Amino acid sequence: MRFSAKPTAGTEDGDTQIVLTVTASEAVTGDQTVQLNLDGLTSTAAGADFNALTASTIKILDGQTTGFVTLTVKDDEIVEGSETANFFITSPSPGIVLSTVASETQAAVTITDNENLQVNLKLTTGATVSEAGITVITLTAEATQAVQGDQAFALNLSGSASTADFVAEGAGGLLPTSITIPNSQRKGIISFSVKDDALVEWLETATFTISQPTATPGIELGSVVSHSFDIVDNDFPVVSLDLSTATASEAGRTTITVKPTVSEAVRGTQSVELELTGAISAADFTGALPPSLTILDGATTGTPFTITVADDVLIEGLETGAFKLKNPSAGLTLDANPNYGLTIADNDFP
Repeated sequence: MRFSAKPTAGTEDGDTQIVLTVTASEAVTGDQTVQLNLDGLTSTAAGADFNALTASTIKILDGQTTGFVTLTVKDDEIVEGSETANFFITSPSPGIVLSTVASETQAAVTITDNENLQVNLKLTTGATVSEAGITVITLTAEATQAVQGDQAFALNLSGSASTADFVAEGAGGLLPTSITIPNSQRKGIISFSVKDDALVEWLETATFTISQPTATPGIELGSVVSHSFDIVDNDFPVVSLDLSTATASEAGRTTITVKPTVSEAVRGTQSVELELTGAISAADFTGALPPSLTILDGATTGTPFTITVADDVLIEGLETGAFKLKNPSAGLTLDANPNYGLTIADNDFP
């Protein structure tokens, strides 16, 4: 007795009908049977992957050379990937014998699944993170059920942020370019941190997106494949003062122009307070000394002001002092030394 299956491949989509046939070398005497067995599926119960299995035995009627049973591939809702059903025959009735060639007593049928597992992207942080401190970002590629074989998903970064804004453990601190779900697992996880650099970047937006793995049947992207968040910078333009001269005299009634400058354009109107320190005071000048300086949104300089050294009659000697900046607004930071020196030579003597 020889055993065969036609076709040897089916799909859940097409309601494929499989015919399992036993063939005798000559017509049998009396009805003869063989036991039909199934192995190799996730479930060994035929009903889990097939409909309409007509019998658990195959009968060859008296005087015939063949017998057969039919079954249909079941369109279930389980994500199974490709499966192989291994059918084989045993227990021949007394009037027949099985072939001694193993391949003639078994037949394999491959079933192509029509369900796909879905993979979504999850983010552990909120909508806003900061360079200040250490903010750890965790991205998880999560499948609806365990995958077969390692599955890698390309990870793309878009938005105003760049890979230079993040640092990861290992791999030279470089941001990962993919997320892998290991074989038999549902989740692949990567973690990295926001880099506290010294660049003035203002508010940046980072969008991470996973893409479909190539040539991987049975896997599709879910409804959530990207996440975005903002990175709040903790670096701001440096404000300083530009003095037209650092030395003045009462005799010359020196005019001094003072102009605030910043290292790069500000965001929003910014201000910084101004005071005199040392031996110099407002009484040494004619003209108003402003209590604060303003830099308008998008500008790199503020409006300059001009004061003139007063030629008083006081005997003061050489006066030394400075214009000092203090209390900058939220979008500015002070220079390392916010004091900008000035000396005034006196022209009064005892």
